[in-house]
Amino acid sequence: MGRVKGRLFGALAFVVSGVAFVVALGFLYAAEGPGSPDILSTLSSPSGRGLFAGAVAAGIIAVLAYVAATVPLYFLLRELNEVAALEVLVIAAVVAPIMVSFLAFQYIPVAVAQEGFAVHDTGFRQLVVTAHAFADVGGWTTIAMLAASSVVIGIVVRKKAGWRWISLGSLALGGIAVILFALSASYLFLGPFGLWEVALGATLARATA
Repeated sequence: MGRVKGRLFGALAFVVSGVAFVVALGFLYAAEGPGSPDILSTLSSPSGRGLFAGAVAAGIIAVLAYVAATVPLYFLLRELNEVAALEVLVIAAVVAPIMVSFLAFQYIPVAVAQEGFAVHDTGFRQLVVTAHAFADVGGWTTIAMLAASSVVIGIVVRKKAGWRWISLGSLALGGIAVILFALSASYLFLGPFGLWEVALGATLARATA
């Protein structure tokens, strides 16, 4: 019974994480996507700062829920491949502090602008550039690790009954990540990854029945 409850908790955590990643992507796209105003103009308005704050909050919820979800998943994967299961768990544990760190840095310009500092000053522009550079490197690292983790999961569960579509989706995420990196649009990976997490949560919940 304890294992069943643990898997149900993991399923719920995956759904929460997946939805939060999609929400974070929505905020980020609205703030910096095609057709959006210059970032300094965005940060100069309360609504614009709200977009960045929303992306930061949703991103933190997403990655913490992902870590929580991988613990119950670890015990399921361990039955199939103990080394791979441990790799997935370790990746989650490493991804979380990286992502929280660069999201916290990304929030700094928002907080500075909220304090009334002139957003068009040279010093503020330098702060924004620095925060974005930090976020870019952290984001690239995080996305590469999430993609690698999903591929490992796909390989491990490929022969498990009822997990065929999760396995195919997991392997597809690896290819999607490579394509988006080549297109310099890696942040869009959070969309399909979040949807995959929701599907993974549903599959994990069915596995407890």
